[in-house]
Amino acid sequence: MRFLILTLSLLAACASDDAFDPTSTSASTSTATPTSTSSASSSLSSAWTQPTAGYSWRINFNIVNPYVSGNSTCFGRPLNQLVHSGEDWGNAAGTAVRAIGAGTVVYAAFANYPGSVIVIRHDLNASERSALGVAGSQIYSMYGHLTGVLVSTGQQVAAGQQIASVLDQLSNSHLHWEVRTLEVPQLCQFIPPGPGYTNTGTDARSYGYLAPLGSVNALAGAVGPTTCDNNVPVGSTACNPADPVAQFVCTSPGLPSSQQWTRQLCPAGQTCSGTHCQGGLQACGFGLFCAANQIPGASACLSGTQPVFCCAPGHTIVNGACS
Repeated sequence: MRFLILTLSLLAACASDDAFDPTSTSASTSTATPTSTSSASSSLSSAWTQPTAGYSWRINFNIVNPYVSGNSTCFGRPLNQLVHSGEDWGNAAGTAVRAIGAGTVVYAAFANYPGSVIVIRHDLNASERSALGVAGSQIYSMYGHLTGVLVSTGQQVAAGQQIASVLDQLSNSHLHWEVRTLEVPQLCQFIPPGPGYTNTGTDARSYGYLAPLGSVNALAGAVGPTTCDNNVPVGSTACNPADPVAQFVCTSPGLPSSQQWTRQLCPAGQTCSGTHCQGGLQACGFGLFCAANQIPGASACLSGTQPVFCCAPGHTIVNGACS
């Protein structure tokens, strides 16, 4: 095992009480969830990636490192008796640190870890929850010993997006990163960065920590979501009673509800009913006469642009719309 030389600031932070489309001319994103479906199918995969391209040395998760020196003010014990709650990846100062998956930044601040700390919340679909063996719908990734932070609290990030760089700690420059089921570890000061360890003789998994690299590998192999809210398959349309003049296409399953849908304005005279735009004007080919296009009982057509539309039986065109 590598002999890990810790600076005094590392000891003070990691173990101290001071640490912390279908295309439409009017397409837009809906902020409400449609309620009915039409048929289609597709398959997507969620993107998950390592926080750095690799490492020159590594201290594993859920182990005791007998070579680390110093004492923990959090647990009142030597660090070499404590259980590591994440992984340490040796990287050169300035190495780009990237989000392991898409999510929302819930913490980004200088924490004297040493350096800054970032915590990101990730929403999981059913397949991803199964892959990790967790019951909750969210996990959190934590990144410590950072400099040059590029994100802020509340910001959404993509998988693989650079969020910061590795802090310069000379020969001890490294990234400490964690994957856990809790935003705030229930240890010590109860702060988002967490202490970096659990107490002597414990299992870090009992405190909501997961094996970081193992979690990323498991998530990368999970099948991503194939439906939007209300089980609408990718590419299918649905209606929202609060917005009857448009239909909504499921384009981005797995994102928050307000970002899953692409709004498409219904053609003039139509409203969304059931699963899609219908009624009023109906497509009848490119002829000038509805009867010639086998629309029984239709009385008039719009012409001059393509496609030509006709009115439903019993209606006539008035000012370019069905009456």
